[in-house]
Order: sequence, then structure tokens, then C-alpha cells
Amino acid sequence: ARVHRHAQVNDLAAGLLDGGEDHVAPVGDCRGAGDQQHIGRVGQGDAFPHDLQGHGGGELPWFKVADMNRAGNEIEMLSADNYVSREVALAAKVTIFEPGAVIFPRVGAALLTNKRRLLTRPSIIDDNTYAVVPNNRIRSRFLYLSLLLVDMGSICSAGLGPTFRFS
Repeated sequence: ARVHRHAQVNDLAAGLLDGGEDHVAPVGDCRGAGDQQHIGRVGQGDAFPHDLQGHGGGELPWFKVADMNRAGNEIEMLSADNYVSREVALAAKVTIFEPGAVIFPRVGAALLTNKRRLLTRPSIIDDNTYAVVPNNRIRSRFLYLSLLLVDMGSICSAGLGPTFRFS
């Protein structure tokens, strides 16, 4: 799995540097107040009420962890099993994450798969998922590639089910 992850990183890095439009921009000093490094903000997804599930139409995909396994979603999240309208999302008071956010599972065995995915459109994610939204100092593809190198198993909380928490 580790070799595959490095091959994936190498392939993507080559694509970023071969004249494509999403080049890695100079990041400069990413330090913020209090001498802490800041690359963006982190958010957790929202619970997905059962009565909203199963709708194939709508403006906003509501991605579940299982959607990361769909064909075509290996790097970018392009399709979902569930979609909702913006009106439904506003009524449900859920967070709509912007394109360029990097998502990954936050609990259980899915966390240990080390999956990372890029959002390509405004999206909702379920509560078993975290999103890292890059600030204007870092490109989303660079953040994605960097997060691929992190082995979640080495930094998650031990217990009945592995979990990852930002503190």
C-alpha cells in the first residue's frame, strides 16, 4: 500500500509540473499568529438523515466514505450516491465545503486505508469524514499530495476503533 501511495504521489507530482494549469505555487512562509503553521481550516462533515438519502438528483453531492471507492473517484470526487438541492442543504444546516478541499475518513477501518480525495465542486460530506480546506498560501493539489504521505495509522487514537481528532 505504501509503494502504491508513493507511485500515486509521483504520478500526480509529474502532472503538476509538466505544464498543466494547476502548478504548485511558491508557498513562502506559512506561519501564522503564535508561530504555528497554518495551511487552512479543518471541518467535520454532517450527519446524513435517512429521509434525505437515496436521491440521485440535486445540485450538491453528499459524499459518504463509501463514495471514495466509486469508479472515477480515485483522486477527485466526481460522483456520489446521494445529491440534495441547495435549499435542502440550507434547511438541514449542513456545511457546504468548497472545491479544492481534501477529504478523508476520520474513524474506523476506513481511516486506516489512508484515502485522500479532492472535492471538485461545492459538496457536503458525512460526519465520518474530515475536510481540510487550504488557505490561499497553498494549492489544493499540493495539500492533497502532502496528506497522501501521512500514515493515519501512525497518528490515530488507539481503541476499539481507530479515530483521528484535530486538537
